[in-house]
Amino acid sequence: GDSQELATQAREACPSLGRPGERYRVRLTIAGRWRRVDWERLEAPPIEEIPLGRYYLIANWNDWTLEEMQPDPAEQGCFRAEICLTRKDGSFQLIRNRDYFQVFHPTEFSQDSDDVQGPDEGGYGLDWFLSGQIGERFVIEFQRSWVDGAEVRKLRWRRLAGDAG
Repeated sequence: GDSQELATQAREACPSLGRPGERYRVRLTIAGRWRRVDWERLEAPPIEEIPLGRYYLIANWNDWTLEEMQPDPAEQGCFRAEICLTRKDGSFQLIRNRDYFQVFHPTEFSQDSDDVQGPDEGGYGLDWFLSGQIGERFVIEFQRSWVDGAEVRKLRWRRLAGDAG
């Protein structure tokens, strides 16, 4: 989308723009009343060493407030939340570490759980869509891991038993 393209252009135009997981050495030099700050990018750690972080849902059923997803102790890198629709149908995104520059979203308003973009700042208006009625409950699960240096992401949701569909 256009927002993805703008984010890519910003990164290319400003190569010093940091990304999650990048490390820097920052120096403050003081000489009398003069102050100077400079920095250098350090070698990036292997992707597997970047902390998973914490993940939050923002959605129309919770008035777009951050709702923390709980880590699954039995499944490394899996986070889940149980939600209840407060209106007909729902739309949501995922945010890492309460940072709106680390949004996970689809490429367009979508029900496609295989379409997971981000983390980036380009997700405005790009939400996943849940079809349901007021009061229906769902479990939303997000898994993020690294296998042989490659990132693996899985998003899924399901209506909880006992709720009509």
